[in-house]
Parts: sequence; structure tokens; C-alpha cells
Amino acid sequence: MKKNLKTIWTVSIGVLILVLLLVGGMLVKRTSADQEYKEQLQLGNQYLKEMDYENAELCFREAIKIAPKQAQPYIQLSSVMVETGRYEEAQEVLNDALEVIPVKETKKVDAIRKKLTEIEKIIEQNGSQAEADTR
Repeated sequence: MKKNLKTIWTVSIGVLILVLLLVGGMLVKRTSADQEYKEQLQLGNQYLKEMDYENAELCFREAIKIAPKQAQPYIQLSSVMVETGRYEEAQEVLNDALEVIPVKETKKVDAIRKKLTEIEKIIEQNGSQAEADTR
């Protein structure tokens, strides 16, 4: 009887240790992904500030891969595209974000829609300017 009780305790403690290790591993993985996301976003913003659009785009795309439900990398990526005259691509990126980010995340969705409106105005102004230039 004592032998069975000792075996049960040993197995129980072993299972508990295994569960704790798995949970700890998941927390470490999540923390490292969060850190990598922040680093990519920060680096992308630095490249954008320096007008290194190619590297900024790479960083923002990587941040999107890491955290696809965050609005900021989509918005920043669309800014890179606007700066390089790729307005339709900028709209596509933001529309992609609206498909991925839950509607209940109203602040994120509102920020994306605001950026979309800004890009639409730029496209309108460029269209008006192009018409004026052809006259």
C-alpha cells in the first residue's frame, strides 16, 4: 500500500513539473515574440525616419508576421508605400489589416480607417493635379 502511494506521489509530482515546464516555455516564447515585434516596429520606425524605405518595409512586414492583429505595423507599412508613391498598395495593406483585426478592437480599426481616408485624399489630390497638368 505504501509503495503504491509513493508511486502515485512520484508520478503526480513528475506530471506537475512537466506541466510547469510547458507553461514556462510558452511564456518565454510569447515574451520573446513580443520583444521581437517591438524591436521590428522600432527598427522600422527608425528606417522610416531615415527615409530608408526598403528596410523599413522589411521590418514592418516582419512585425506583421509576428503580430498580425496589431494595427501599427500595417499603418506604418502603408506610410512607407505612400512615401514611395504606391498608394493602391497602401490601401491594400490597410484593407488586409481590416480583414485580420477583429472589429471589436475599435481603436485599432478606427486608426486604420483614418489612415485609409488620408490615403484616399492623397489619391484624389494627385488625380486632380494630374488633370490640371494635362490641360
